[in-house]
Amino acid sequence: MEEVNEFRVRAVTRYVVTHYRQSADGSSTSCSSIGNFDNLESANKVGESLATVIPGAKFTPIEDSN
Repeated sequence: MEEVNEFRVRAVTRYVVTHYRQSADGSSTSCSSIGNFDNLESANKVGESLATVIPGAKFTPIEDSN
């Protein structure tokens, strides 16, 4: 049998948890990536957990569109 070589393009869904910060006076902002996750549940757990560490932080989950 002859060797088979095949190239495919596949869609990959990943979920990125980010941390957005704005100074109290609004003079500076920043956004950093915390991590990439393979599924929505894990990403939401991490985001929610991180938000509980900083008093007054907000957590904004996304809805699964699948």
